[in-house]
Amino acid sequence: MTLAHATETEADRRDTALTAALRHRDYRLLLGASTLSDAGSWAYTVAVTVWVFEATGSVTWLAVATACRFVPALLVSAWAGVLVERHDKARLLRTVDLLLLAVMVAMALAMTLGAPVTVVLGLAAVASTLATAYDPATAALTPQVVPERHLASANALRNAVDDVTVVAGPALAASLLLLGPPQHVVWLNATTFAVSAILVARVRTRTRAVDTSDGGELGALGQLTTGIRTILTEPAAAVLVGYAVLATAVFGVDTVLFVAVSDDLLGTGADGFGYLLAGLGVGGVLAAPLVTRAEAWPRLAPVILAATAAACLPMLVVLVTDAPAAALAAQVVRGAGTLVVDVLAVTALQRALPTDVLGRVFGALNSLAIAALLLASCLTSWAIATLGTPTTVWLSVVSLLGVGLLGLPRLRRLDRADPVAP
Repeated sequence: MTLAHATETEADRRDTALTAALRHRDYRLLLGASTLSDAGSWAYTVAVTVWVFEATGSVTWLAVATACRFVPALLVSAWAGVLVERHDKARLLRTVDLLLLAVMVAMALAMTLGAPVTVVLGLAAVASTLATAYDPATAALTPQVVPERHLASANALRNAVDDVTVVAGPALAASLLLLGPPQHVVWLNATTFAVSAILVARVRTRTRAVDTSDGGELGALGQLTTGIRTILTEPAAAVLVGYAVLATAVFGVDTVLFVAVSDDLLGTGADGFGYLLAGLGVGGVLAAPLVTRAEAWPRLAPVILAATAAACLPMLVVLVTDAPAAALAAQVVRGAGTLVVDVLAVTALQRALPTDVLGRVFGALNSLAIAALLLASCLTSWAIATLGTPTTVWLSVVSLLGVGLLGLPRLRRLDRADPVAP
């Protein structure tokens, strides 16, 4: 091996490392801001749930609280994508952080003063609406704060951090709730938005505002549907968005199925839900270093297909054993597979589309993903009540894997059209 080849190999190794994106100052600031706000938001979600139940003693109100979280995001995500394109993305993120800070302060005061539940849930709906701009802005800004060769690292790190915050946020909330009332957690969330705003304000990368009306030719509806039309007319975008949505649908199934599996098949009761969910998060964290190397493979199709199988098939373990440890290990594998599918699809999407439409495409993707999550959870709930837990496990695995296989021909065509350089 020549010295030049050895140097090149070492450089390639550094470029495919999980931490490669951390070399870039603006990405570090962006990741720090999103980590803080995500952890605080997960903690806040637990606190609001506890406060609503303590105030009403009603599971119906808990369902209303869940609707206040998801329905606004479903309805306005596409509009949020348009908003992202019209403004400098870093400044928009700072503005969203400051507005969310104000909403959290108002909510904490409302809880302290014993305001009606409708007031608190109304503020929760406002917070959910504001937050819809955050993910599209972050996803569209990422390709501009890191070079293309570090995109997979940036997305893998972000997803791994998301998996950590899913576990750490509720755990932090549980600890604080032992020491004081739920509004203390909301005050903490307000603080995370304040710090996030400070970090985002230091991002130097500036993005130009895009005329989303195409010189006045597109009206409000045309601007709103640009993301969907781009997804439908670009073959690469359609299949990649499909796999990203599939990864979210898997989570939607799990949010319901884990409760039934834990209670009916494992005998671990309600507590088992948390352990299984934590297994998914651990799997995502463990898989993050592998994503950047998998992304450099010559063909994308076999990698995504294998990851889709890993995200689905291990769930069948609960049908052959009631050992909680085996079920937990299966979720670790599934969490790894889900992360690989999501990161590879999002990274390829960022590379395949012009930056001028990324915000709108990711806004549309968020709407599709939330719709898939809600539909998957509803269908799973119906299947458990109608067919029983074991049959639902079989159906969920077969249907999700089947949907993943439907995209294989398009993935192969994508590989032939634009193969990844080995």
